Amino acid sequence: MNSSNKGSSRTLARISPQKAKTFLTGLANLENLESAARRFVLHYGAVFRDELPTSLIYNWAIRGEEEGVVDLSEDQRMWKYWLVPLRDAIRFLWTRDLRTKQWGIFRILEKFFARGDRGLAVGPVTDDVECFWGNSLGLVTPCERIFMQLMQHTSVCGNSACPAPYFFAQRRSQKYCSEECAAPAQREFKRKWWSEHGPKWRASRAAAQKQRRRRITRKSRKMQRHTA
Repeated sequence: MNSSNKGSSRTLARISPQKAKTFLTGLANLENLESAARRFVLHYGAVFRDELPTSLIYNWAIRGEEEGVVDLSEDQRMWKYWLVPLRDAIRFLWTRDLRTKQWGIFRILEKFFARGDRGLAVGPVTDDVECFWGNSLGLVTPCERIFMQLMQHTSVCGNSACPAPYFFAQRRSQKYCSEECAAPAQREFKRKWWSEHGPKWRASRAAAQKQRRRRITRKSRKMQRHTA
């Protein structure tokens, strides 16, 4: 086994399902800012750097920039033509059904990581991605394992003001990513409940307290007669 395969195996062993989910939520919630992309790469670059299809990315950049491609650094090409489109693909799959996710995951691995077997590149026309495929699929990669976590229950926070709305839900009924995001909805629910049912509840409670006081008064008078 060569050194790159050894490095990939070590990385693969370190990626737990929870770490994979953290990576995916970080990617899905990535802002449209170069500074945000830079922070993401700084934090997670070691996970995907070895799997970047740099030649393919450069090919996309040439198509998009033409002569202007020389004005972009390698990192800028990666952010603009790989990381942001990858984020958008993840966001698309985030709320889709299981079957769409299954197809989407393999499409992501094929398009953004050039994962494929050249033996499958048959037909009258060869796609641009197929030109970058290897002679075999090879071993399972860290990114392949990471993106398989999209099969879990992904959700979008119901709080429209949430700064990071894409999250993995602990249960299917979970609508908010955190207690903080759920708090406004809970307050609104309570406000509506009190507005609709508050007067009736207060009247019922007042009547119950009045009846209780009457029982106490009758019991007290009865005790006084027995002791007289």
